[in-house]
Amino acid sequence: MAVDRLTATKVAAEISRKVKKPGMFHDGGGLYLQIARGGSAAWVFRFKSPAARKMRDMGLGSAQWLSLKDAREKAIALRVMVKRDGRDPIVEREKANKSGLTFRAQFEYMDKLEPRLKWRVMLDLHAFPVIGDKRVEDITTADVTGIIAGLLNAGKFETARKLQQRMQAVIRSAKGSIDTPAHKAYICHTLRSFKKVKKNKPYPSLDYAVLPAFIRKLRARPEMAARALEFAILTACRTGDIIGVSQKGLAKPPLRWSDIDLRRKVWTVPAVKTADDHNPEPFEVPLSDAAIAVLQRVKAMDAPGDMVFPSEMHPGQPMAVTAMRRQIIRRLHPGITAHGFRTTFRTWAGEKTSVERDVIETALAHKVFSRDKAEAAYKSKTTFFDKRKALMARWGEYATGASKVVKLKAA
Repeated sequence: MAVDRLTATKVAAEISRKVKKPGMFHDGGGLYLQIARGGSAAWVFRFKSPAARKMRDMGLGSAQWLSLKDAREKAIALRVMVKRDGRDPIVEREKANKSGLTFRAQFEYMDKLEPRLKWRVMLDLHAFPVIGDKRVEDITTADVTGIIAGLLNAGKFETARKLQQRMQAVIRSAKGSIDTPAHKAYICHTLRSFKKVKKNKPYPSLDYAVLPAFIRKLRARPEMAARALEFAILTACRTGDIIGVSQKGLAKPPLRWSDIDLRRKVWTVPAVKTADDHNPEPFEVPLSDAAIAVLQRVKAMDAPGDMVFPSEMHPGQPMAVTAMRRQIIRRLHPGITAHGFRTTFRTWAGEKTSVERDVIETALAHKVFSRDKAEAAYKSKTTFFDKRKALMARWGEYATGASKVVKLKAA
């Protein structure tokens, strides 16, 4: 088997990419450079366990701190252990620790005491590939900083903040001390940009009681940005799914007429545009009569191309991300944000309807979690489409002032 396929230049290029390309890059002999979706880069040794007779992946450390040369030296020693000695490197590493406790094993212990599904998804995606099979006592601040740096470079600041807290909690539970390599003070000392990462604040939103009056003012505006904002409000979707996003490592195309089925009254958000980075799937958004009316008004504006809401200043180009805020919101109601209307919808649905929380959260394209693994698997496949259709129809009627009846019965 050919070895030494990678070069130091290739490794450095993959680590420094602004738009990460997730994947496994083989150096040969079972050594891989793994680039995760969050942007973290780690060395992985893949081998067939002599004992379990199945393929296993063993994390060797962050590629930010472990050079290609050092990773190859580790891989050579591990190949000898597997091929010549017939031993499983992961088993041996666990034996070397008096308690046999790896980062992954400690998390599993915590998860049994109190299920943490959201933690598992995040750690599985970002932390386990790098430090999952490392003994807790062998984990260094450099390991943790390498993971965090990858997320910051990808613009995933909130994920970086939560991941640091969760890694700290896992290591702290094993060491019995708050002084761990994942402590924020140590990370900030090495990674100064992490000092600026703070907990997300809620987006300023509009009280749902005055929404119908706002919609009336909005409909009086002739701009394309006004139509885009109205459509965003009536579908409770993210503005990035409507006008597209091309920043912070993201690449979401704008809403196109080909995404909409007017006969079925459904907008299919392509998989690449969903918020679920781990396992993206297409998401169907039911369109109310009020939302369809917005689309019909846009069609009458006779804009060229397949984009539903193109830029008026630059025909054929996507609408600028600031268009709704600068052209419309600042003039009609300064101090709120376009994203804040999702909060408006969530508050209205929670206070004025009896619809289940899972249906409301799914309408917002949020993942529905459950501590029960069987229930979580079921919910991950449930779209609540018919229930969301009824909910969005009522929301459209309320927002446009077409109906004063907003109380829904639990389905």
